[in-house]
Amino acid sequence: MPVYYINADDNARGIAQKQKLLAPFGIYQLAPGHNGFEVKKMFTLLRNVTESGEASQVLLIFDTVKKLADLLDSKSVNAMNRHIESFVSAGGTFVGLGHVNKNKNEDGELVYKGTSDILDDFQAVWLGTPTTDDESDYVNVDFKALKRRGDQPESAQFRYLKSLDDYSAMFDSVERVPVTERDRISAQANATREAELHCVAIDAITSAIADGTNTKTLLIQTAAEQTGESKSYIEAVLAQFTGSDKAIGGYWQMRRGSHNRHEFQITQ
Repeated sequence: MPVYYINADDNARGIAQKQKLLAPFGIYQLAPGHNGFEVKKMFTLLRNVTESGEASQVLLIFDTVKKLADLLDSKSVNAMNRHIESFVSAGGTFVGLGHVNKNKNEDGELVYKGTSDILDDFQAVWLGTPTTDDESDYVNVDFKALKRRGDQPESAQFRYLKSLDDYSAMFDSVERVPVTERDRISAQANATREAELHCVAIDAITSAIADGTNTKTLLIQTAAEQTGESKSYIEAVLAQFTGSDKAIGGYWQMRRGSHNRHEFQITQ
């Protein structure tokens, strides 16, 4: 099956680097301004492949779909979707890549950028969230299915080696993360998101413990006064981030002192 990668969102250097990566696999790269290809011809190409009966033998990867339509305009997106649906109905396979909004939602999660028409009309939609830290040589990408058909899993995770604009190193290092390891990485990513949401309270509690205020009642009172938050909220944060594993959100540990008092210390 011929595979075509339409690279409509890259510079000359990136196009050249990707050509070296894709050529050994027999993947054809098309880029605007190269060999007469232009994005505006894409719908005509889709229609020609569909009408010729060859759609079932073609896999198209389009990077990015914002070059095909204005993703914030339903009329524009629906026009694009009609061409893609005809191609797919004839047996073709279309993979579209997109971007997320700069701002995360209230749960600290990335949000797809565009109208709901893509989610409504595409057969499957996946959202990839990259996570990394200074101690790891890898970037982990957690894919969550926003929409799926058939027996597709609800999530999947891959990782690749950190590299400064070296597509070859990143491409060669891509691997799927085993389930057991993936569970821990997911827990770490979730802890990071939660910590971002409650960072002010976490800093206040950590500072108070470091200054010697380590009993539960005084700790809650001190952090509440410092942040202006309610005592019930501070108590909830205190409980949520109590644990012995800092990597998954255990920022402090609790032990029972004299008179059964709950005393906290920073997790090392």
